[in-house]
Amino acid sequence: MNTIINRRQAMVSAAGAAVAAVFGLGGCAQRAAALSPPKIHYGYDPCAWCGMIISDPHFAAAAAYTRNGSPHDARFDDIGCMLAWQYAHRKMHVAAAWVKSYATKKWINAQTAWFVESTAILSPMGYGIAAGATPSQAQLALPQATRPESNAMTYSAIRHFEWSKARHNQPVKSQ
Repeated sequence: MNTIINRRQAMVSAAGAAVAAVFGLGGCAQRAAALSPPKIHYGYDPCAWCGMIISDPHFAAAAAYTRNGSPHDARFDDIGCMLAWQYAHRKMHVAAAWVKSYATKKWINAQTAWFVESTAILSPMGYGIAAGATPSQAQLALPQATRPESNAMTYSAIRHFEWSKARHNQPVKSQ
């Protein structure tokens, strides 16, 4: 009798472990899905920083973050808006950030993207920042004559870059 109970207990335990593993993996899949760029509905979705409707896929950006243990995403109409938002929420855990490539309009992980900043770049909120998967791709946002003079920056560098108050009423400050 003991062996039958032990076998049943083992089978129930194994079944419980299998169910837990399936639900556990489901949770991981949900977390992984939360860490992919959100779909932006251009002409409809508002920017999380300035409230402007996101309309230009050349300059869109997004971030995934957690609040009260729940995953959320924030969408931005300008890369500068995302940087300003990140600075204002620097104590919040931002799990991932993405920017649209100026050249391809495809999502790029912000950590691996290259950025250029110039008054010649007419971004939605006037930050003048464009991104690309490579430095030369980012520089496509610049007028041909200014490309050789412009240096592409990494995500770390652009996050610590300072804009003057003349460029925008919500400057990003060094962290």
